[in-house]
Amino acid sequence: LLFNHPQTSDRNVTANMLCGAADALLFAFFRKHSQALHLAVSCDGLVWDALNADPAAYGGDKPVLRSALGRCSIRDPFLGRDHRGGFVLVATNGEAAVREILVYRSRDLLRWDGGRLLDVKLPAARRTWAPQYSWIEERGAFLVYWSSSTRESRGAFAIYAAYTADFSSLGEPFRLFDPGH
Repeated sequence: LLFNHPQTSDRNVTANMLCGAADALLFAFFRKHSQALHLAVSCDGLVWDALNADPAAYGGDKPVLRSALGRCSIRDPFLGRDHRGGFVLVATNGEAAVREILVYRSRDLLRWDGGRLLDVKLPAARRTWAPQYSWIEERGAFLVYWSSSTRESRGAFAIYAAYTADFSSLGEPFRLFDPGH
């Protein structure tokens, strides 16, 4: 994620301090022990510095966001921008079998809304992992895609997708890609 935004000038100051330029790369990740959102920034994509650095914290940094929803876990985070200039985080809701995607919004990456659980509307889903999204200009909507196994697939995963205009609900899911294993 390119870490420069005209509506968040304080973010540009941070990028300038770190990289000497207005642009930096932002990486969203989770640590197994915290099951929460962590962020790191890079000037070149090769060397990364954790935001919220704390040498006393396990792993050297503190989480930026913890979830109180569903399984109270943020895994496989994907952070991008919405078409209005804000940020949208989608993530796996824990390790166990769930049919929801975690969604959080932020205008500035400092303050987050209360989040929501977004049902993938795939009744046979056993797991819903690693969601991501892309803006599809022709549709005027986001395509949200994720990996799920179903009862019929006997544990094999396929990539499913559905459209959303605003991350408040998903349209009808469809199989986007099935590797057959």
